[in-house]
Parts: sequence; C-alpha cells; structure tokens
Amino acid sequence: MTKEVQTRKDEIRFVADTNDLKRLNGMYLTKRVQRTWKEKYLNDRTGEIMDIERSEMILDRGTRLNPDALSRLNFHIQAGDNLTEIEVSNQNRQAEPYNRRGLLPYLLKVNINSHNISVLCQATSCQKAIIIATDYMELNFKSTFEIVGVKSMNNYIIIEHILQRIETEKYPKFDCDDDETEDKEPKDYAVKENAKFYQIDADIKTARKGDIEDTLLNQYSFILKAKNVENAKVIIRDTLEKLFEERNAEAQTESEIYDIVDISLSTATFCTINRIIERDFSLAYTEDEQ
Repeated sequence: MTKEVQTRKDEIRFVADTNDLKRLNGMYLTKRVQRTWKEKYLNDRTGEIMDIERSEMILDRGTRLNPDALSRLNFHIQAGDNLTEIEVSNQNRQAEPYNRRGLLPYLLKVNINSHNISVLCQATSCQKAIIIATDYMELNFKSTFEIVGVKSMNNYIIIEHILQRIETEKYPKFDCDDDETEDKEPKDYAVKENAKFYQIDADIKTARKGDIEDTLLNQYSFILKAKNVENAKVIIRDTLEKLFEERNAEAQTESEIYDIVDISLSTATFCTINRIIERDFSLAYTEDEQ
C-alpha cells in the first residue's frame, strides 16, 4: 500500500479560539504554548524595584491535542492564564527554520548568456540570498539568467573594499601619484584595474593593553579585493584596527581593551568573483525581519 504523501499544499492551519477546545481534538500545535507572568525584582545595585517577566511552557510545538493535552490546556485557561488563541495544524510540523538576524556571505553561481558568473552577497539565509541575487540580476542585467548554485561562506569576513580608504601617510610604501596633494582624499588602492579577489586566512595575535607578552592567537578568514597579497595585508590590518578601536571605545575596564600585536597570512588564494552585491542592497531585505 502506497504511503500517503503530505506537503504544505495539503496543510490546514488556522488560529483557533480556546473557547471551544473540543473541535481541536486531533490537531497539532504549530507554536509553543506558554504562560507568562510578572514578578517584582529588587535591584541590589540601585535599590530599585523592577518587574521581571517569567514564563513556563505548557505544551510544546508539535504536540497532538489529544484529550489529556486539551485537559491540561483547559486547566490553565480556567486558572486565568491568558491563552485566548492558539495556532493549530492538521500536520505534525515540529521543526522550524532558524531566523538569523545577522548577515552572512553567500557565493552564488549564476548562468547568464550560457556563461557562469560568481556573485557574492550577504543575507540572513540561503533562501534570502537567492531572492536578493534575483532582485540584483533583474536590475543590473538584460538577458535571462538562472541561479544554478549557492555556497555558504559563513566563516569569511567580507571587507567592502570599494569603501576602504588606506591612509597614504600611514602606509608610505604605496605612494601617491605625483599630482596628488596632501589636501586631496587618499587613493583607494583596492580598486585599481589590476586588483583581484582573494580568500585569505590570517593569524591575528592580540593582547590586553599593557600586557603585550601574554598574547592570544585567533584565526580570521577574509574575502577582499586587492592588487597583491601585501596590499591585502594592509587592508586587513586597517580594517581590524578600526574594528578594535570601536570595541575598545565601548570597553568598561582596561582589562577589556585589546590591541593587535601581529598579523600573519597563513593562506592566500585567488577567488573568482564577478560581482559583489552591496551590503546596503541586502540590508533592505532585513527590515521586515526586525
């Protein structure tokens, strides 16, 4: 006998009023049911009495509403817990997608005009990366296209090189053109015509302020555009220094302040990327997720 296949197309899902629990017998919960209440809390540091919210799970997501589960639910309703509505389904869907808040990099392979190009974008999920890339391709190309692959690059930090400005007085090895004066904006060395994309693993040694001997070693991975490996190292150092400056400015004590002691590149390979979708373009898709 062939097993019946169920999909979301066959699902019956609705928000039910808890005034009539009998009609929900045999249905499944699509969301966790929990009761919440507030308790008074004395802040020992300030002496202020504050409200703190407590919660307790009554029935978990995916629970089948059999007579025992309905009886438990009814007990809490009669006790005065605010459980006026619950969402139910005729299918037992216990897993749920993880809703990530931060953006992560994804590399998409797009076939256009019988050629494959690589597009890098930042998104909260693989599915959202496809939506963002589709939007971008429709706006920036004329031919038909097909997204044929998506690869997560979650371990990499994307340095938005187009906005990266390297101070020439800080790195004199990259000299300005003869006609450039001091009052002009420093050149963006990462956007020269011969620049290439790199995937770089770097070992970063850091130490607490005033304790340079006791170092911590961490490895970071980057994707950036540079004219050579040495130029890439300069950009990475500049980016990390700015990041550490921001973090140190928020430190509450000196023990939380760290400085970069050394940066060494462990691997550096070329990365074939034809387009990078700007972070601001991707951020437009996170507004509805906040």
